[in-house]
Amino acid sequence: MIIVDVGASIGIFTLYVAKLVENGIVVSIEPEAESFLSLVQNVRVNNFQNVIPINVGLWSSKASLPFYKSSDFVGSSVFGYGNSKSIELQVLDDVLDELKLENVDVVKIDAEGAELEILLGSQRHIYNIKNFEISAYHSQDNLKDLVGLLKDYGFLTFVRRHCFLIPYIFATRDTRTAHIRTFMRYRIGQRF
Repeated sequence: MIIVDVGASIGIFTLYVAKLVENGIVVSIEPEAESFLSLVQNVRVNNFQNVIPINVGLWSSKASLPFYKSSDFVGSSVFGYGNSKSIELQVLDDVLDELKLENVDVVKIDAEGAELEILLGSQRHIYNIKNFEISAYHSQDNLKDLVGLLKDYGFLTFVRRHCFLIPYIFATRDTRTAHIRTFMRYRIGQRF
């Protein structure tokens, strides 16, 4: 099983799934330097050999954009205000090409509002991705666009609102929706 964690932060999701897919691969992508260092340390402390941490930001095309780090929570984004530094952004397709990963089981995206742009950067590989879990609470204005794009590429989609407010998009190619149920069990703490 191959899982890609986009917006991995310090690695909470990465560590959880790395334990579940011991014989698989978890690609953990985080652009913010401090969070990335914590991610690498957490992977090392937990002795996970199946995690590939990558310190890069993703977008719909290669670009250089201002990158803002929040002062009041652990997070960073190309959407923000205040102090920023320039960051070079790649596309998910190129990262998957570099790793020679053709078939991906799950892509989780939680990218502080850049979810739609990142999804647009997966156009070459999107047919080889089986499932998406996208945290859409940063970009609720893009919720319909995200769902529409996924449906255009043949995914069944389900939007679940955590605490009745925060939308998460689950998308699968499995017409029996088994993977959506798996995601929902994962979200409430049960195993794959």
